[in-house]
Amino acid sequence: MKNVKVASAVQAELAKRSERTRLKADAVIEELRWIAFANISDYVAWNHEKVIFLNSQKMAPEALSAVAQVSYDRNGGVQVKLHDKIAALDKLMKHLGKYAPERHEMSGPGGKPIETKSAGSDLDYSKLSVEELMQLEAMMIKAGASE
Repeated sequence: MKNVKVASAVQAELAKRSERTRLKADAVIEELRWIAFANISDYVAWNHEKVIFLNSQKMAPEALSAVAQVSYDRNGGVQVKLHDKIAALDKLMKHLGKYAPERHEMSGPGGKPIETKSAGSDLDYSKLSVEELMQLEAMMIKAGASE
């Protein structure tokens, strides 16, 4: 981040949110990892004659994290649906920076240019949301502003 004040404000707000929600990025990544690398053999065994569902009470918590739904179909058969592996893998790849950065274009009302006003160093960053701070940072980087 080029603007030190914006960068520190973003980090401070993210830290507050993390503390408030008791949510850490590592826990989210670990959960995505369990979904991304879930293996069907953790849930069922099969051969040419039948499919056997394994006992969920003996499954590892990591395996259970990947289960999105267990239900019965119209014929009384059991269905087990896992969370979307491809979506989890995609999110992990983005987290690892393995994709080209996404480009976002912004415009003002009616597609017109965004009105800008010069803000001095007296701008109170603490009144902005994390999302607003991140947008401000992106605009400042694009404009080549730095402090």
